[in-house]
Amino acid sequence: MKFEDFSNNNNAPWIIIGLGNPGSKYNNTRHNIGWAILDKINKNHNVSISKNNKDYYFSSISLKNSNTILIYPATYINNSGDIVKKIVKKFNSKKIIVVYDDINLETGRIRIRKNGSAGGHNGMKSIINSIQSEDFMRVRVGISEPKIKSEQISYVLGKFSPEEKILINKSIDRCIKALEIIIEKGIDEAMNLHNSQQ
Repeated sequence: MKFEDFSNNNNAPWIIIGLGNPGSKYNNTRHNIGWAILDKINKNHNVSISKNNKDYYFSSISLKNSNTILIYPATYINNSGDIVKKIVKKFNSKKIIVVYDDINLETGRIRIRKNGSAGGHNGMKSIINSIQSEDFMRVRVGISEPKIKSEQISYVLGKFSPEEKILINKSIDRCIKALEIIIEKGIDEAMNLHNSQQ
């Protein structure tokens, strides 16, 4: 069954997928911004995360009166695609939003898109390859480029500086508001409100 054949009706749940790596050593790293955003949503709603499945963690909440599943793929970022494919099939929904870090955006910026390429992000490459589609929503959170390009891997797996953390905390809150607007009013309104903001 192809991704475009899955349900997009009002009864299908929303699925927000935050990209990140499992394990305490990856907490608060640049590459785990997707997980940090889901953590903040769960904290705001006083919801606990189920870790019964070794391949992904999840929680279920009502976001803007809509049934919403929050998914943490736990097979490491580069292998996120297989989990996303399983989740889409399990819930028969293509109302998915992927949240992830982007070195091509300044730290603190967020960018919302209806679809598009992976843009060099291995986690997104994995998802696109697995579901054979680029036609899904995504919210990118800027982490800026490393000063030395050859150090990109250590950079994205590194932690934010105190100055960056201030910007990131603000962008996490903005990202959550954007996700709520997407669910309640549609992605066009969220793009109009947030894509132009600094």
